Amino acid sequence: MVAVAMTAVLSLYPQYADAYLQGTYYSQSYYQSYYQSYYQSYYQAFYQGTYQTTFSTNVTASSDFVVTEGLSKSAGSFVIDHPLDPKNKLLYHSFVESPDAKNLYDGTITLEDDGSARVTLPDYFDALNTDVRYQLKPIGVAMPELYVVKEFDGEGFTIGGGVARGKVSWQVTGVRQDQYSIAHPIQVEVPKTKETIVSRGEYLYPEGFAAGVYPGPHLFERIFNNLWRLFGSE
Repeated sequence: MVAVAMTAVLSLYPQYADAYLQGTYYSQSYYQSYYQSYYQSYYQAFYQGTYQTTFSTNVTASSDFVVTEGLSKSAGSFVIDHPLDPKNKLLYHSFVESPDAKNLYDGTITLEDDGSARVTLPDYFDALNTDVRYQLKPIGVAMPELYVVKEFDGEGFTIGGGVARGKVSWQVTGVRQDQYSIAHPIQVEVPKTKETIVSRGEYLYPEGFAAGVYPGPHLFERIFNNLWRLFGSE
């Protein structure tokens, strides 16, 4: 009924027919374009989310950012307002890197009159750490006999051989032994394959190598495999 009524109106007012039909066309084009872009973006986001998402520009998180699995990076740092000139400068510090999944604990302590001291570590230390290592440095006076008298015993460790009331800087490191680290050990050296972030013959940072670096021989095969995952049959 609506279509019949509209046809009748347009027959009486032919000057509006063209405008109506154009409006309908543009509206259809608009909604078709809108929904195509929406669903294409949604599908692309869903597909990338289930496979791999690549950011080609800087990404900033203005809130907490939590990663529950592994995180790989070429470099990392913290950035804050410079404490001496917060209005005009930023301050960057690089992360500490290691081939082991290490935890670090440190501090200073004043020795007793007999040149010894007891350093207490967190109650979770033994459950979290293995392969414990120690470093001791005297402050203000030489202590050539300074040493670890007793290693970690469930609560802490004991220093000895120092001078009376001397000050000592200490550092302890341990390698993580929690369940996640045990199940996902760090593989330090990884051969490049079609399954790694870049294939054999490709570079994460090609600008740092000789001129004339070309994509590896597996690049096109990787592109084909990705397209097949997206459009191929199940």
